[in-house]
Amino acid sequence: QSTWAIRVDIWTVGRNIFREKDAAKKAELEKEFMPLMEGFLGRLEKVYKGSKTAAESGLTWADLCLYNFVTDVSKMLGVEVSKNFTKLHAICDHVGNLPAIKKYVGARKQTPF
Repeated sequence: QSTWAIRVDIWTVGRNIFREKDAAKKAELEKEFMPLMEGFLGRLEKVYKGSKTAAESGLTWADLCLYNFVTDVSKMLGVEVSKNFTKLHAICDHVGNLPAIKKYVGARKQTPF
């Protein structure tokens, strides 16, 4: 399956999880979602070259986007989705602990995602 198709599936299933009110249906959607997410994150893990950032040269927009995506999905599911991906987890941890990011996240209005 192409990376594009996986991203579309992640978006579609993720949106359905967020909107679903029935707990049993939501649990089924989450079971469907996790293999898609793990496949997608596995592919990203292979692309990232740095140890704390996507690029060896330092922080990029890709790092910020990854952090935002992973933290949103983790919050939505109540599971740390990057825990099995050493590089991605390290990048998210690094970005989340940057003083400016930490200050902003701590002060912003809480939202469902």
